[in-house]
Parts: sequence; structure tokens; C-alpha cells
Amino acid sequence: MMPGPDPNLPQYMTCNSSIRFAWNLLLLCSTLVFAGTALTQSDLPGPGAAPARWTLAFYLAGENSLERAQADNFREIIRGAAALSDVHVVVFFDRDESLKRETPLTSWKGTRVFRVRAPFAETIRRPLSTTLPESIEIGRFHHLILDRLSDPAERRRVQDAYQRSGSRYVIKPSSSAQKKSLLEILEQKADYLLPLGGARTVNLQATSEKTMRQFFSFVRDHFPARHYGLFITGHGNGWYEKDPLPPDGGAGHYPAEYFQTLKSSAIAAAASRQPFDVLSLDSCLMADIETLWNLTRHV
Repeated sequence: MMPGPDPNLPQYMTCNSSIRFAWNLLLLCSTLVFAGTALTQSDLPGPGAAPARWTLAFYLAGENSLERAQADNFREIIRGAAALSDVHVVVFFDRDESLKRETPLTSWKGTRVFRVRAPFAETIRRPLSTTLPESIEIGRFHHLILDRLSDPAERRRVQDAYQRSGSRYVIKPSSSAQKKSLLEILEQKADYLLPLGGARTVNLQATSEKTMRQFFSFVRDHFPARHYGLFITGHGNGWYEKDPLPPDGGAGHYPAEYFQTLKSSAIAAAASRQPFDVLSLDSCLMADIETLWNLTRHV
């Protein structure tokens, strides 16, 4: 049964994309100063930590005309998170990676993920990096990792690295070489880990099922909670599978991702084996019965 409304949850709004130039300059100065330190393993909840009441995951697809609006959303999320307790807030933010389209708003490029528990300047200074999950839910361990490995030796290596504890598999103590080997299997062979680079520029396709699936797994592995809320915002296309055609000459000036949209089929596939208690779609063409039907089993 879905939990009732929680008065402590923040309201989620989309800001007007118009921003004063002076505010952009101030933001640029702060981000240039604070954008250099990658989050370490010690900044994540420990494997023995009790699950939080909620984990709120925000997925901001902004490598398109919504980049400035998504930056506004990001700051709103950070302001709202300050009022929460016993809640993990995690933000995936994909933005334009080209320095040719630099704006006063942009001081880091590509895709980054942040854990929000500090003011804006401190939050953007600590982007998350790829790391081995300390624990994984049983169903996802089997279906999203073991079932994707065709090599029996690699499956055995993953099974030997984790031991079952309650409803999760927990990683065993291991050497640096063993951890490196396990990381390669999960990242390259199982296609399970979200390839984050911390402060290093990484550009992921935010509209793809693969990226969404990896982010959803990242959230559930590293930020366990009793309830999960997912908030997706970007250009949407609902149940329709084709992307809009770029304007004349547009494909030569902007990356292909500018013209790719979020689709309900990709979200449903990404959420398979890892459903959410609450799903919010702040995207065009997502309020129809076909989209609801596609997502029924995953929320």
C-alpha cells in the first residue's frame, strides 16, 4: 500500500527560466571556487546505517533548452532539503558539455550526481564518484547483475564478493585488487554501475533507459530507505517512441541529445525490479492514460 502524504516532503516546482545577469555572475564565482572535490566513500551512508524514512531522487535532464530552468530547480531542491530530517536527497543533473555554449550560469559541464545536505556552494563542491555498493537488494542482485553476466566465472566472482544478510547482499572484506576486479565486472560486464567521474567531466545520455536504470540502482544501493520518491523533469514524449526532428541546421550546432526526449517506456524499463513509492513526471505529454499504463507496475 502506498504511504499517505508526508507533511515534511518539499513542494516541487519548476522555476521560470529567466534569471538576472547579476545573479548569474554571483553563481559563476561561487561555482568556480567550489567545484573541485569529489565525494569520497566516507561521505556515503555506512553499510550498517539504519534506512532513512525517505530517499528523494531528482532526475534533471538538462542537456537541452531546459538547462537554465534545471539549474533553478537544483537550487530550489537544495533550499527545500534544508527543512527535512531523516531523508536522503540525491540529484542527478545532466547539462550541456560543450564549452562553445558557455554561459555565465555554467562553470561545470556534463553529468554529475550530488547528495544534498548542505548549502548550494558546498553541495556542488562534492559531486559523487562511482564506487562499489556496500549492499544490494536481493532481487536486484540477481536480476540486474547476475542475470546480465554470461561468463560463469564472473558470476561466481560477484557471488563470492557478497554475502546475504536479511533482504540484501552485503559486500565482504576484500583486497584492493579484488575490489578493482569486482568494480570492472559490475561496470563493464553487468552494465550496472553509473559511470560517475566526480569533478571529472562525464557526459551521459539522460534520456536513455540504461542511464536511468543505473541511477535508480545507485540510489537504492547507496541511500536505502523505507520509502522512495522519484522526480523526473525534462522534455517528455509520453508513450510516443520517436523524438522530435531538429530545426534546419540544428543538428550541426547542438548534440543529438538536445532533440531526445524522456519516454514512459524507458522509465518503466529502468524502474523494473526497483519500483518507487512516489513518481512525479515534470515533463510534457506525460499526463495521459497510456503513460500511466506503462508505469503502473513500477510505482
